[in-house]
Amino acid sequence: MDRGKLDEPAEAGNPKREPNRTRRSTFFACRLEDTPGLAKLRSGVDDAEIECLLVRAQEMARYVESGALDAGITGHDWVVETGAAVEELSELIYAKQRLARVRWVLAVPEDSAIRKPRHLEGKVIATEVVHITENYLAKHGVKARVEFSWGATKSSAATCGRDCGSDGDGSSLRANRLRIVDTVLESATVFIMNRTAAAEPGSAKKQRI
Repeated sequence: MDRGKLDEPAEAGNPKREPNRTRRSTFFACRLEDTPGLAKLRSGVDDAEIECLLVRAQEMARYVESGALDAGITGHDWVVETGAAVEELSELIYAKQRLARVRWVLAVPEDSAIRKPRHLEGKVIATEVVHITENYLAKHGVKARVEFSWGATKSSAATCGRDCGSDGDGSSLRANRLRIVDTVLESATVFIMNRTAAAEPGSAKKQRI
């Protein structure tokens, strides 16, 4: 998309999975509201200089990297997973239940003999974050097969998933009879910006966001 005209509205991405409620942001000096009747990918904004699009958090960083969006809100984990070259301008520390970072953890069944990362040698790991998991294994010198999955599978010895407990203490995993072996990555919601747009001195777009 041609981003050459600075007098055009800045295009910002808002996570599509957020509940349909009013949200306030330090960076968007306006109110973001989902308006019934509008296209699903667009969100009404009471600031004429900002056009807001609803995008899946998993895809946000790539849209911002390509210039399809000037900026957006996503998770640091999805920036790492996609390898997108974007500027992370600020952390927005919040989650559904608490103001805190979230953890991606390596978990196994409670009765598993796996206690340490090295015990995963030659095993199968199911996860939604394949690249993050592969990088973790490489860091520990472990060779294992990583398969994309929304959760644990019968063929996998372990899973790399989010610890979604209200206290981040593994309670949600224990409820599913899983035991945490290690923390793979800590993540927070981040405000990201396209590097070209962020580098523009005195950019009108940057001042709006």
